Amino acid sequence: MSESGSDFNNPAAGGGAEPSMEEIQASIRRILLEEEESQNALEEDQDEDVLQLDSSMLAAEHPAGREVERNIYQPPAAGPNIARLQETGKEDLMEDNVQIPKGLVGDEASNSIANTIGTLVHSISTERAVAVSRGGITIEDLVREEIKPVLKAWLDTQLPSLVERVVRAEIKRVIDRA
Repeated sequence: MSESGSDFNNPAAGGGAEPSMEEIQASIRRILLEEEESQNALEEDQDEDVLQLDSSMLAAEHPAGREVERNIYQPPAAGPNIARLQETGKEDLMEDNVQIPKGLVGDEASNSIANTIGTLVHSISTERAVAVSRGGITIEDLVREEIKPVLKAWLDTQLPSLVERVVRAEIKRVIDRA
């Protein structure tokens, strides 16, 4: 700040007289101008880091002989036999002395839910099948293909215990509510 701007802050400098309105306004203008200049300097520094792209940075139309197949959901011809699935799992659950309810929802509601989920999965897979790119394989396609074996291995090891924990928790919750 200049000397005249600091004079009204120091009562001894001006003999105890208060600054005039013009001096106060001039001081405010100087402060605003200084802030504006520092803001402009900051914005100029930020604008310097601009990435320039050219055609050499584009991905090749068809990477070296690698073709990615698209997985499109095909709904099953008939739903799974729920009674057969319940019979195969009874032995495992009976070891823990847990009674299996015949079903939390009726057959009609179960069929309706299965149809709705099938429709949802089909619509999502159809939307994902459309590649938003320049006609080639997208990064998303490459990542999806590379992650499949890793995800399959993880699911093979983790899914049984995860399902068991979730089912136990749900059964406990239903029993506690009853």
